[in-house]
Parts: sequence; structure tokens; C-alpha cells
Amino acid sequence: MIRRDEKLLGCVDLARHEGIEIRPLDRPVVRPNAGRMFYGDFDTLEGLKVRYSSDPNIQTENMVRIDYVLDPVGLPESVATRRFHFVIANHVLEHVPDMIGFLNGVTQMLWPNGVICLAIADKRYMSDYFRNTTALADVVDAHLGKLSRPSIRQAFDQFANAAEIPVLGAWNGTLHKEHLRRAYTLPEAMKMARLAESDRYLTCRCNVFTPESFFEVLRGCFELGLLRVEVARFWATCPTEQEFFVIFRRLSDKLDKSVRIRIQLDSLPPTDIIAQSLDAGWEPRDAGFLAASRSGGFDQKVFYIQSGLRYWVVSEEWGRAAGFCWPEDIRRLSDEEITNYAYVPEQPPPPAVVRLSSAGKAAGDG
Repeated sequence: MIRRDEKLLGCVDLARHEGIEIRPLDRPVVRPNAGRMFYGDFDTLEGLKVRYSSDPNIQTENMVRIDYVLDPVGLPESVATRRFHFVIANHVLEHVPDMIGFLNGVTQMLWPNGVICLAIADKRYMSDYFRNTTALADVVDAHLGKLSRPSIRQAFDQFANAAEIPVLGAWNGTLHKEHLRRAYTLPEAMKMARLAESDRYLTCRCNVFTPESFFEVLRGCFELGLLRVEVARFWATCPTEQEFFVIFRRLSDKLDKSVRIRIQLDSLPPTDIIAQSLDAGWEPRDAGFLAASRSGGFDQKVFYIQSGLRYWVVSEEWGRAAGFCWPEDIRRLSDEEITNYAYVPEQPPPPAVVRLSSAGKAAGDG
């Protein structure tokens, strides 16, 4: 069985990459001594210890340091000019009021080709069982409304519908809905919802997903041009588990909008993959290829071409490290054929990423 940290960090080289984990609390995915790590939260360490002092599920004495106090509406500014190779958000996406704004902010904290590592709760097997899934209209409304704290609707929905769900019963189909105990009464839910309009920040799950509903919302966000990432890897909810994993990769800001949307839509997992419950990962399989002008055009440059994009390969070493035979694997194309691929004035993806794509087998396969 693949460990959850392996699923979250499958696109990360902890020895070389510098990353930040958001809301690590007392259980960071990567411990401080295990990599070049920073930690961020929306409160100071002292404030977090006070907030969770009465929570039996949080051991405040084990909380890790907080290097950056994050501004929900200004994430990139919160870390000044520092940029990271990866960002970990372990069960954070469910709690942010504006999912689109959060993902865009995190994207701007990344170097080009950096990744966002997400663990997301699957509502079918936890206390959100009775809640409706978040729809595209919900995330668009929250984004255009610049929601920076949970809305009254989001708060009431969680507390009015939260229930005690036996995980195994949810998986094997033996739940009897009429016998499930609600965590709060409706008057208690109303009281909690009123806190959402007070000065006190209320922590609740603003977004509720299954893998299918998440990718349906994501497809809409891609088609609307609201995000600057593509799907790099996906792990479905495993039997008896309560979460699924999605890895995003940052796309170049210099891409034409229509090209970017095509790349994003091509990166979405097929429907049958999304619906499966197997301990195996999925990732897009476009390994790309090397190309050069057969007539000597483009100053005889060699390009790496992937998903409709064209990168200049500045060295033979990159090509060999990416798994290509040099020069045997360089395709000779006409100048017209080469110009059909949108040029990206940035370095190509890391060789290790290209090698992984060309391996031709899903993560977790033997």
C-alpha cells in the first residue's frame, strides 16, 4: 500500500526542492529536519496554541514553528519575494472560503513548474456525508464576492448537516441513514452560523467534494480561465480511507489563454479513472519529444515539445538527463510544423519530470 506522504510528495525531491506547508499544526507532512521546509498559517504559533488549547485532537505542544503568517487575500505578499518548488496544503482547500483565490495565490508562490500538493476530504466517508457537494456556481460566487471568511450559508450547512459516520459502514453500504446521529441540533447550527457574521473567525469546511464533483468544478474553472495550473497527478480515495490527492503544476503566465485552457483540459483524468477506488495513481502521459528544423532554421536550435508547447533545449545534457538519445531522438520537422507549437520563453520541465512521464506506467504500479 502506498503511504499518503508518498502520494503527496511524488513530484517532489526533498533533497533539492524548497517547499512550504500551509497549516501544518501538530502533524506536518514533512518534518522540519526532513527537507528544506518552511511553514505558514493564518495565525501566529501563539495564537494557534490558544485557539486549539481545548481541542482534544490537537497536541499543541507538538505544533511546528510558523515561519510565515499568511494573509488569505494576499498569499504571495505574505512570503515577500521568496518562491518555492512545492506547496503542501493538507486538508486546507476544504476550509478556505474562496477556493479559486486560494489556488491562484498559492500558484504565485511557486517557481515555474512548481507543484501544489493537495489532500482533500471525500465527503462520502466522513461527517459531511449529508451535505451537498460544492458546485461551480458556489466557487465562482465566493471568488467574485472576494469571500475572505466563511459565509453564513457555508457555516450553517456544515453544522446543520454534520453527522457521525462510521467509515467502514459508508464503504460497505451498511449505513442506515435514519439511525445516524447528527453532531449538532438545528438551533446549535443556527448559533454557529451567527458567529460567521461576527468578528470571530469561524473554522468550518466551506467546500465539500467527492473526486467526481471536484473535477467537475475544476473543469469549469479551467474553461472559464480562472486558474493557472494543470493536473500533474491524481490518487483516488482508497477503500476504507476518507481522502483523495491531487497534484497541480504551475503553468507559464506567458501562455496564450486558449493554449493554456487546452493544456488544462487535456490534463484532467478520464471519468473512469476518477470513479475508481484503487491504490494506484494517475498522471497525464504526454512525454513530449525533441525537434529541430530540417532546413537549419531557428538558428539550428533543438526544442522540447510537449502538450502543444515548445521549449528551447539549451544543452545536450538536459536531453540526455530527460531520457532521450542524443541526437538520434531529435525529429526533423519543417519550420512551419515547428511554429505550430507555441513557444515558451522559459526552461523546459525538469528532466526527472520528463523521464517519469515517458516511463509509461502509473505511479503505484509494480
